[in-house]
Amino acid sequence: MRPLFAFVCFFFSAGAALAQTPKVVITEVLANEPGAFTSLEWLELFNTEVSPAPLADFSIVVGADTSRLDSGAVILPPDGFAIISRKPLSETETENSFEKQWGNNSGTWGDNPSENYPLIKGKFSLGSGSGRVLLLYQNTPVDSFIWTADAGDGQSWERVCPSNPAVSSNLGICRAPSGSTPGTTNSVVPVANDLAIEELTAQNLTGSAARLSGTVKNVGLDSTSARYLFFSLGLPGDTGFTTAQLLDSTLVAPLAVQESADFSIDLTLPAGYQRVILSLPPDGRNENNFSAVNLRIGTVAPTLLINEFLPDPENPLESEWIEIFNAADTHVELFGWKIGDARTQTAILPDSTILAPKNFIIVAEDKQNFDAFYPGVAASVFQPASWPALNNDGDTIKLVGPFGLVEDSTGYKKGYGGNVSWEKKDPASPSDNSANWWRSVNENGATPGEPNSIAAAYSENLQVDIAPNPFSPDGDGFDDEVTINFTLPFQTNLTARIYDTNGREVKTLLDNSPAASGQLRWDGKGNNGKILRSGIYVLFMETSGSARLTKKGTLVLVKKK
Repeated sequence: MRPLFAFVCFFFSAGAALAQTPKVVITEVLANEPGAFTSLEWLELFNTEVSPAPLADFSIVVGADTSRLDSGAVILPPDGFAIISRKPLSETETENSFEKQWGNNSGTWGDNPSENYPLIKGKFSLGSGSGRVLLLYQNTPVDSFIWTADAGDGQSWERVCPSNPAVSSNLGICRAPSGSTPGTTNSVVPVANDLAIEELTAQNLTGSAARLSGTVKNVGLDSTSARYLFFSLGLPGDTGFTTAQLLDSTLVAPLAVQESADFSIDLTLPAGYQRVILSLPPDGRNENNFSAVNLRIGTVAPTLLINEFLPDPENPLESEWIEIFNAADTHVELFGWKIGDARTQTAILPDSTILAPKNFIIVAEDKQNFDAFYPGVAASVFQPASWPALNNDGDTIKLVGPFGLVEDSTGYKKGYGGNVSWEKKDPASPSDNSANWWRSVNENGATPGEPNSIAAAYSENLQVDIAPNPFSPDGDGFDDEVTINFTLPFQTNLTARIYDTNGREVKTLLDNSPAASGQLRWDGKGNNGKILRSGIYVLFMETSGSARLTKKGTLVLVKKK
């Protein structure tokens, strides 16, 4: 018996096939790669005939690029699939590919039962928002696939009926949880008995209550009888439930073909992070019988927080990076956490790793380059499989937890240049307050794996304390330097100069430099590097930036020899 995909639309195909032309069509296109991955576009071919179809005389045309499919003399069996991929196999361990993303990640194609269709390299680049792929047989067009909208991140466009034109009316966005169905029957091909959860929204109510609303639709070929929709608790990534986790259920009335029914239910949930799974009884297509939503019930203290980042590296640093701080008093499992920009977040780690309380990790675009530029960083440094590039002229950084909820985020308007990072003043506070961020004032421009240079005490006024005073820079090891302790407003630049009693500048300690509260030391030497004569000197300090303040003080230099 032939698969449903081959005969569900058979009545449209009479007279459509060209004489002696193998009836091979394009049935699926993935133009928007998952996450931040690039060059992973692919398309699927399907043989609708009852006899094998050689691909030797077929070509794929995308814009100005043509890919001939004569490599390896591939023959498609009846109802067989083939994938034309821009990057079939990885050339390095860190590089992604079709085999790594949709195969078994062994580095070889065909060594697993799921890899049971040909994988062919093609030369093309597909536009996410719209595009057209042309299939030629002996240089004659025999099929095309046209999409006019973005299917979504990691989502494919699927052809409903293989013998009807692949235009908007005969295309649908893949309904499978994986986002695509390479080498298998498309998820949008209708089956006899098929209820689908099509929409789902969640609303937090007062206390521990949440309201879930949505739509169930009959997308099958036959009418359906009344069925229950179940609601259960699950863990991150769960798509099924057990009766022990069952929260509630609601009855979906019988539905005619293409008829929908709305539902709304209020649930009482435990405090904390909860995953609610919706499920329908098994039918002709089970992948659309499940949906899930992640909720934050009540007040949940943050655990991991963004603490420092550098979005605009300059040579020799060639790696963007983000520092994450565990603000909790407990260990945190990093598996399942993601980091990225406003549009895309990528998994920090592929497997289990624990971060101790009050510790840091660094997530770097290029670990090797980061380690070379910042040798000896105490924190662990991780390089994700992909990197969502941060914009130099402003972006949003999001940290997403295992339940898929944004746990922390911060926006910035620019990079500072010169390999100077953004730092947070209070590492334990949420990052969405711009008044809590400023540039690093560390002499190296950043403090990865260390307490931030701006994590200091601040005041509304410029406060100065000088000691010892008098001081004697005569090299005897006693009072050779004067220490100038200062507290100043946050986000200010500091100028500190020393003058003699005639008003002449003799030493510049700081010149409009970004600064945090701290201290300066003066060894009695002038700008020429020589120790000044004994006498009275005037310290003049001035801030700019968030506050314009001035302060004067007297320094007494006494030489004892």
